[in-house]
Amino acid sequence: MESNLLKSLGRHVAGIASIILGITAWQALLSFGLVNANFLPTPLDVFKSLVELIQDGTFIGDIFSSITRVFLGFLGGAIIGLIIAALNAYSGISTRITTPWIEIIRPIPPLAWIPIAILFFGLGDKPAIFLVSLGSFFPIYTNTYQAIKNIPDKYLHTAKVLGANTKLLLLDIIIPSILPRVITGLKIGLGISWMIVITAELVGATSGLGYFIELNRLLLRVDNVIVGMLVIGAIGYAMNTLISFVEKRFFHYQVAV
Repeated sequence: MESNLLKSLGRHVAGIASIILGITAWQALLSFGLVNANFLPTPLDVFKSLVELIQDGTFIGDIFSSITRVFLGFLGGAIIGLIIAALNAYSGISTRITTPWIEIIRPIPPLAWIPIAILFFGLGDKPAIFLVSLGSFFPIYTNTYQAIKNIPDKYLHTAKVLGANTKLLLLDIIIPSILPRVITGLKIGLGISWMIVITAELVGATSGLGYFIELNRLLLRVDNVIVGMLVIGAIGYAMNTLISFVEKRFFHYQVAV
């Protein structure tokens, strides 16, 4: 236990040191004139802008708008992806019906759907939520489907011979076997969700971090643009960490395949 604690502490120290090193390098580029200070603000200027934006209150609203769109869109894409993956893994009829549509839509970038989304849903939350759901669906579906199909038959056969019912098969064999790949799909889908929602907000919203970044780009407020970018990264990192925490806390078991 002490060894695990030391390892965890070491990872946190290394992460903090890496961030400090990055900020130092950023400041060094400006201090030595390697980057024009008129185009790139100092770390201190960015920090001051962050404090001012938080005190203003509007920025918090933009953060909340983006988080809401990501959460609802990601949740919708995850639920649909998990359900269709399970149906296709166990039903040939479902596979024959849905696979052609999935493979036709899959190569189309979610961003190409922006005009359609705005046309059908207008501006605001709905088109962004739709686009996030669409983008997060595919990695979640693909990873879940492949995970279910790759469960070794010997595990299922052995469990049935030993008298395992459907509930035991699901809880003791299927879920532990597919969970690592499902979690991977969720993490990929979450990253894609943030990329999509920010882009959607750039062109089809009047709030959110994407809208905030675009507005400040037009105002030539590079410090605020960087604040928006850093907040996006921080929130994405926090959400990814939350998924990993839930996995370790509640789904720590795994069947070797």
